[in-house]
Amino acid sequence: VWQNGARKKVSEAHLDITHYSALTFEQLMQIEQEANKVVRAGKVITKNTQQKDIAEKKYGFHLYQGGVVPGNSLRIVNIADTDTEACCGTHCDNTSEVGLIKILSARRVTDGVVRLTYVAGDRALEELARQSTVIDTLANNLSVQHEHVVDTATSFFKQAISLQKRVANQGEQIFNYQMRLIMDDPQNKLFLCPTEIGRASCRERV
Repeated sequence: VWQNGARKKVSEAHLDITHYSALTFEQLMQIEQEANKVVRAGKVITKNTQQKDIAEKKYGFHLYQGGVVPGNSLRIVNIADTDTEACCGTHCDNTSEVGLIKILSARRVTDGVVRLTYVAGDRALEELARQSTVIDTLANNLSVQHEHVVDTATSFFKQAISLQKRVANQGEQIFNYQMRLIMDDPQNKLFLCPTEIGRASCRERV
């Protein structure tokens, strides 16, 4: 993938990447695990200024994932054995300073571009606590242990869908039965054919 854009705020951040299709849940988990692996590794982050032509020869145009930087010199940010880019933003000195990373969502913003929204540090811990609260509430409402929430909720959902189909079928059967009762009454047949032509047509059909 290639970085297409990014935005960082205190509450959350997002990273836009080029990708030919939407990401699956399994892929998101792999990305999250890989990001946290780099964080836990405590890799050193160095920042220095280099002449643009020298930096381009050393690192290639991979430097410009965040966009082309004007001028003849570049501020180079290097995460040891991981990534090197030209960027003038604020950066940590070590990846461990970032803390836990938690991906909140992924969606396609345009054709070929997927936006990953995520939080880190204390915000990631808050998100995990929120998710734990949701699971705990569901477990209490369903009267099951946490590990059985998904199976129980899925079973209830399937039962609800099945009941909805049965209700719809029974409603249709009741309607057809009511219509047969109405049509079996000669007075109702005339009532259903108010015009003279309609009555004649009804009588012919009867």
